Amino acid sequence: MATATKVQFDLQQQLQTLPDILFVLDPQGTILECVGGKASDLTLSREGLIGKDIARCPFGIGPLFEAALRAAEKGRGPVSIEYTLFCETGPAAFEARISRAPQVGFLAVVRNTTRGPQDFAPRVEELDVGNAVSMWKAAFDATAEGILIVDLDGNYVASNHVFHELWRIPRYMLYRGQERVVAKFALSLVHDPKALLEKVKEIQTTRRGRSVDIMRFKDDRHFECISMPQMIGERVVGRVWSFRDITDRVRAEAQTRHDAYHDTLTGLPNRALFRDRLDQVVGRARRSGLNAAVLLLDLDRFKTINDTLGHAAGDDLLIEVGKRLLSRKREGDTIARLGGDEFVLILSELRHKEDAVIVAEQLIEVLKPPIQIETHDLRVSASIGVAIFPDDGEESAGLLKSADMALYRAKELGRDNYQVFEKKLNERAMERLVLENDLKRAIHDEEFIVHYQPQYDLKSGEMRGVEALVRWKQGKEVVPPAKFIGIAEECGLIVPLGRWVLEQAARTCAEINAKSVLSLRVCVNVSALQIQRPNFANEVSEILQSADLPPKKLVVELTESALMANPEQGSYAMEQLKQMGVGIAMDDFGTGHSSLNHVSVLPISFLKIDRSFVENCAKRKADASILTAIVTMGHALGLKVLAEGVETEEQARVLREQGCDEVQGYLYSRPIQKSKLMKLLGIDEKTP
Repeated sequence: MATATKVQFDLQQQLQTLPDILFVLDPQGTILECVGGKASDLTLSREGLIGKDIARCPFGIGPLFEAALRAAEKGRGPVSIEYTLFCETGPAAFEARISRAPQVGFLAVVRNTTRGPQDFAPRVEELDVGNAVSMWKAAFDATAEGILIVDLDGNYVASNHVFHELWRIPRYMLYRGQERVVAKFALSLVHDPKALLEKVKEIQTTRRGRSVDIMRFKDDRHFECISMPQMIGERVVGRVWSFRDITDRVRAEAQTRHDAYHDTLTGLPNRALFRDRLDQVVGRARRSGLNAAVLLLDLDRFKTINDTLGHAAGDDLLIEVGKRLLSRKREGDTIARLGGDEFVLILSELRHKEDAVIVAEQLIEVLKPPIQIETHDLRVSASIGVAIFPDDGEESAGLLKSADMALYRAKELGRDNYQVFEKKLNERAMERLVLENDLKRAIHDEEFIVHYQPQYDLKSGEMRGVEALVRWKQGKEVVPPAKFIGIAEECGLIVPLGRWVLEQAARTCAEINAKSVLSLRVCVNVSALQIQRPNFANEVSEILQSADLPPKKLVVELTESALMANPEQGSYAMEQLKQMGVGIAMDDFGTGHSSLNHVSVLPISFLKIDRSFVENCAKRKADASILTAIVTMGHALGLKVLAEGVETEEQARVLREQGCDEVQGYLYSRPIQKSKLMKLLGIDEKTP
């Protein structure tokens, strides 16, 4: 619209410089525009002429123009008339050429023939005023906006081709007298015809009013509609409507708004929209006195699936989980994906608190059928934390925090279950938070110490190695590993802590072997997070070189659960360690679900029998038989077998009879500090 207006303005400025006067007339002969010529050639000012009927002008020339207009209207080509007027400079002779002008009405070109040829540029025909007007019309039609011009009564005056294309109104329909037909057709296209009709009526009553609106069509197109008065001088002579198709822009903006509040993978509401919905639900529940609930859901062991089958398969799984959860959504509830494998359900207007539990049970059940991803039938489960308004939180943040604590408890209890928040969970959570902060400080302040538990050969009784066990010394108290290792793994602190233990153990083992005739090995427990690190084997190599400890003197102990957290990366790291010469032991053997499958294919060199099988081996034949099977299998695979948790002579005897290679436990020695270990081995720490 702005471009077309500028072109029109520039052309008008050019036309003003013409020596001839150009009148633009509507079909009834009303003067719409007057440009060019000299002011002295006009009997009235230009402003005074605009809006007047040229056939009714004074000075006796009206009938001449009336006849000329009618002749031109019948298509006889340009019609010329001659007449004389008394102007400011005296009597002057004029020649007027009148012709039809499509979309406008008529053009009248008037020349003062009294002046000599030197006063004129070439004739109007030579100046090609028609070409200038043609340029104006070309700009009118070339603009990207659809333009419709009507007079003060709403009657059709002109329109460009873009208007017809946008509104899909046939050209044969648009001419004076067909306004009602066209209006009816147009109203049938828009989404809200009543609103459009009211808007048009409102604008028509305020002639100088301007408006900018967005118009929606039934076929979901959107137009930007601008309406402004058509002015000639200070006088309103009609109205100009411009229409721009902004469908793509509206859709892009709608998509942007949708993306800002929805998860791109599942299409579910995202965290931002979830928070807004939760605030609304809590507000309504507070006013109505009804309950509301938040159900926080985590998929169990999703990372294993993601790492094993790839992120594309993981994404497909999340999409299917989202669909299944949606199938259990009530009207008015919200299911959102907060990120990763974490989903949340908002239950609104609950009459009974128990309803939240029913929904939690339904969500667990709906996930039980296998989900087919590529060629795999995957069985997934979920842990759910339930928090109910107002008991478990009177504000959105508190409610979500309570649900998170309940979820954590569900994971602690073995996953694939739901837990409803209890106040004691808050106390436990606070204790855990304090412990986590203390743990971070302890790593920074080096409050940890390493104890060593000797491992003995059952046949010779000689010490073969030691297991490095980390302890946390808080002042005079020693915090047991069971209290902080789990938290360290969850918050990622196990990685720096585990490296520190490896460094200490390697240095201690190298020092002992350098100062004694023994050639001991050191066994160090490694977590799932450590072995999943791509550069773990390189870290171990650096530590061994720094401590000057041969790789064969280090044994890395891994639980089956740690190996299975990411089997591919775990196996890769183990192969690298084996090639370096580092020994690998499967810790707590027999407590996993598929140890026999893994032990035959993984590059391990030691099996450590879990203490639960050792405890009653001297009392129960079944446990003794299990020990026999484990030892026999281990030897058949070429592995050394070590039993931990040996506390009595009877246990040691049974293990010796079963052919177990090595043992460790309180019967032989508790975990001891480095200084006591050196003393046990008869080594003087001060000896260089």
